Formats: sequence, C-alpha cells, structure tokens
Amino acid sequence: LMTDIKAFFHNVRVHPEDADTFRYMWFTDKSMREAVVMLFLAHIFGSVSSSLVTSYVLRHHAEKIKPDFPENVYEMLRHAFYVDDGSGGADSVDEALQLKQDLIAAMKSGGFTLTKWKSNAVEVMDEDPNVAVDLSAKLEEPTKVLGAQWLPSTDCFIFRCDPEACKRVATTPRELVSMQADNYDPLGFTAPRALEGRRCLQLTRASEKGWDSTMEEALIKRFAKWYSATPLLIQIEIPRHIEWGIVKAVRREVHIFCDAAIPGFGVVGYWLVEDEDGTIRVTILCAKAHVVPLDASKASHHNSVPRLEMTAAEKAVKLKLFIKRTIPKVTEDMVTLWSDSEAVLKMIFDHKSKRPSFFANRLSKIHSGSSDSQWRWVDSEDRKSVV
Repeated sequence: LMTDIKAFFHNVRVHPEDADTFRYMWFTDKSMREAVVMLFLAHIFGSVSSSLVTSYVLRHHAEKIKPDFPENVYEMLRHAFYVDDGSGGADSVDEALQLKQDLIAAMKSGGFTLTKWKSNAVEVMDEDPNVAVDLSAKLEEPTKVLGAQWLPSTDCFIFRCDPEACKRVATTPRELVSMQADNYDPLGFTAPRALEGRRCLQLTRASEKGWDSTMEEALIKRFAKWYSATPLLIQIEIPRHIEWGIVKAVRREVHIFCDAAIPGFGVVGYWLVEDEDGTIRVTILCAKAHVVPLDASKASHHNSVPRLEMTAAEKAVKLKLFIKRTIPKVTEDMVTLWSDSEAVLKMIFDHKSKRPSFFANRLSKIHSGSSDSQWRWVDSEDRKSVV
C-alpha cells in the first residue's frame, strides 16, 4: 500500500517571521518592463529547509490525529513516510481498504490530499469512475518504491534494463560512473555485483587523469564485461513480504554475515521464518559492500585482512541495529551474527586484554551493539553458499 501527498511542499506555509526567505522577482504585467519583489508563502522544491520542515509538520500532524484514529494510521504517518511518499500495508484487502480510508480522512483534517495509490491488490488502487482503466493490467507494470523497482503482480522487487543499452562501452571515467550507477539498489540486493563496478570506478581514479580522459584498454574491457552482464539481473526477484506464504509463524530469526578480503568487505542480513507445518522461508533483508582503498596509507586498516575483518564485524553490528530500528518486532534473542574470522571472534569474546586503538575502538562499538552469545563462527567453505 503506497501513496503520495499531493503538492506536499506547497501545502505547508512558511512561518510569518520567515516570510522573506523565498523572495523572487516578477513582472507587474505582460509588457515585462517593470519588476517587483514578491514572496512565496509556501515551501518550495530545491530548498534545503523544505524537506526538514515539511517532515516535521507531518510528524506533528500524526501526533495531533493520534487520539482520533486507529494506531496503524498513526504508525504509518509517523514512521512510514519519506517526505511525501508513504508505504505501508495490512494483512488483508479489507484491512488495507480501511487503512486507506482512515489515512485519507486523517490527512484531510490537516489540509493534505493523498493520491497515486499503488498496491498489489486492485481493490486498493486508484480508480477514477470517469476513466476506463484496466487496473488488473497495472499489476503487471513495474513501478517504483522510493526508487526501487517493484512488480505488484508478484509483490517482488525486480531489476529491469534495456539489453541493447547494456552493449554500450565506457571509454572515459565520466561514462563509467554514469553506467555503473544505472541500477538503483538501495537495499543492496546486488551488492556483490556492485562491488566490482565500484572497483572499476576506483581504478579509473588511480591514474589521476581527467574525467574525460581515455581509460586503459584493460580497464575498458574489464568494465565492459561487467556491464554487459547487467541483463542477467532480470532473473532476480526479491519478495517484498519477508513472510510470504507463511500461515502462522512459529519461529523467526535474523542472520547477519560479514566477510572481508583485500578487494572489499561487506555484510548481508537474512530473515528466516518457520511456518507451523515446518516450512522454512529465508529472504534477504539488505546488504552492504565497500571497496578497500587502493592506497593502504589512506585507510586506518592499512589493508590488513584481520583489520578488514574487524571492520566488517563492526558493519555487521551497524546492520543489526538498522534492522532492529526498521523492523520493531526484531528482538535480541532473534539475532545471530556470523564471521569466518577466528581472530576477530577471539577478540570479541576477550573482554580483558588491551588492544591497539584501531581494534579497541571497533570492539567497543561491537560490544555496545551486540552480545557475545550472538556471535557464531562460520566455516569459509560453508560461507560460499551464502555468497
């Protein structure tokens, strides 16, 4: 269930004391011979303050309507809106319809109009009685959720591209950076693939040439090989619902893996749920991948594998905290953190020995964000199945 606040910025007035903030010149008549200074009394697109102020207004409005509407309405307004884009859901079509009606009423009381309704259920989508539209066909049309591509009919995140466009060859760093960022993937579903693209971009800056200079032939071929495989992403579909097909969950777990090597390091989180009939579903939640600086002297870990493994473990804890903030029902006993580095695990379990500042700083963050009982060792060979 997704929606958009119509003309959100323009429906939030500027405080009278700040009325001079958005001044602009305009002509007095069509002859355009005389100009006057005018004031724009609502927030505008492009201003740094607009998203901050309007987001605060939405949160303030959520608190005001809280006593008069169901809890799920407040929760969606308070936690499920990114500026003017809202995304939520319900366990049934009837509940989704009720949520939609309540949201419309709640926002209307503040002078806001909700529009552009999208859903994987046709009953919840926009329907103009004066326009004949096949809503069921819209389910087969990919749409975007905060930039990520989503297919309503399967309720999955997907990746789409133009196969012909993927035959392009980048010859300059400027072309490479543009092509490397073609697929928007904020949750990191394709993080391992993205790492190679970032690595190629990193190598273009090693020569310190201009953005429009010709790259080395070997790098041109390396990036072309990587980019030409982009159409294979079409085969990937990630369920949006992390408990799809589950009737009654009897067990829920979050598993976070971290790993590092000289080219890069990363983390990935999975959601595991078991149904009452014993069926187990595992869905990726999100992942992060980072390249290692080419110049070891510019990084605090100096491209040392043990230090990179410790950095990856720290990233795993950060990912755990992010998942807990995003999914409130995640509890500490549900989370397991995995690393294949025995050296890192020994340092995590050892609370008495003094460590160099690099390790001590990261261990303090790891200990404050996780417990020893959450950490497990995974064999490097077994980790290949995770990758």
